[in-house]
Amino acid sequence: MTHFNQVSPDYSFMTIQNSWTMTTNTPHVAYGTCSGTIKTKSKEQVYDLMCNGKYKDYQFFAAFDYKATGDVLTAGTSEFSWISGTGPWSELVGVKCLGALVQLGEEHYIWKGKCNVSEKTFERFSNFTE
Repeated sequence: MTHFNQVSPDYSFMTIQNSWTMTTNTPHVAYGTCSGTIKTKSKEQVYDLMCNGKYKDYQFFAAFDYKATGDVLTAGTSEFSWISGTGPWSELVGVKCLGALVQLGEEHYIWKGKCNVSEKTFERFSNFTE
């Protein structure tokens, strides 16, 4: 969290930036960063985050752009969409992923999810060659 403003008892606004590492059930892995904002008003959260990932010469962008309810600092579900990608990541453009976020402690989290892809897309992604 880079900034946090408690505007009123039921309204908060924060900006975040993080670094992450991703593993998959395929030969592809990635690392990258995310940044953006999370606004909470009357227990409704609005996420607007953009993530940029990379591995070797391939990169992708994914967006967390959704609404959720509850407290942003506790465990919950979250979703993102693949916006663009090169190499194997191009197979995932338009795919939505849903997962659970668990806070481990002082700004450390684990997110584990599943992407909604067809078997053909999964095969093309997994077996990507240039």
